[in-house]
Amino acid sequence: MNIKDIARISGYSVTTVSRVINDHPYVSDEKRQRIKKVMQDVGYVPNNTARALSSGRSKNIGIVMPFSNYPYFERIIAGVVESAFEKGYKVTLLPTNYDKKTEEDYFKQLQAKSFDGLIITSKCNDFSMIAHYQTYGPIVCCEETLDYPISSVSIDRHPALVSALVFLRETGCRRVAVTVSREASESASTRAIIKAYREVYGELPETLFYRDCSIMEDGVAAVQHFMTEQPTIDAIFTNGDEIAAGVVKALETFKRSDIHVMGQGASLTSDILQIPTIDHHLHQIGKEAFRHLFLIEQEKTTLASTFISR
Repeated sequence: MNIKDIARISGYSVTTVSRVINDHPYVSDEKRQRIKKVMQDVGYVPNNTARALSSGRSKNIGIVMPFSNYPYFERIIAGVVESAFEKGYKVTLLPTNYDKKTEEDYFKQLQAKSFDGLIITSKCNDFSMIAHYQTYGPIVCCEETLDYPISSVSIDRHPALVSALVFLRETGCRRVAVTVSREASESASTRAIIKAYREVYGELPETLFYRDCSIMEDGVAAVQHFMTEQPTIDAIFTNGDEIAAGVVKALETFKRSDIHVMGQGASLTSDILQIPTIDHHLHQIGKEAFRHLFLIEQEKTTLASTFISR
């Protein structure tokens, strides 16, 4: 059964049937309903691949992210998926593990029209490469894209980070340790916490800096490190609520209830633990990123984080 058979049975032209299949607006309701009924009666299902080739659109967008199990990115993805569903788009998750070749392979898939657009939650290649590939389809980055002509939805973390650090200082904390996911040269969020720390406490000592934190177990490892190397700390400023949960768990083992814990993400975890946190509005970031994919002109939007004291 093909489109010609549907045209023959319904009594309409192949062109009219094609317009109905591709949701073309210039078909009367009567014709549309008649053709759809014939398709339903005979069990005809349109070939999605052929439709994509015909229309030049796949109704599929890709989300480039470093990890699939990191809550930070999960919340951005949730916002994208919600908006995509409302518009009838599918979403394909494209993990990179911060491997540059893997990430570029996804860009090449955009070039090959496998996706109508890409949303990059966190990149590892240079913006110059991203700018090159967006000539083949829209790309939106969930971070500042500087002077590059690339659409973005980014977070202004600074005021909230400063407020959180001032909160710790006013609580009496003097030696605040910090956990991050990546080096400052690679991560805007790491640069942001270093900048805020400098403003409130001065330079961040290397001895109070713990890297490669992405999941709860990393928070446990961070506490084990600090209890061995820097046992006199009085607070740990984490880069995520789940990491903070690992920190809280490990501090209980060391019987160090005197150490304050700061989260980030404003997740249910921080609510249950009743620890202060920062809401980066990640779900909204995802929704905005999807909207930006379909704007005629490039646009850069910034959302401000919010400090939540407890």
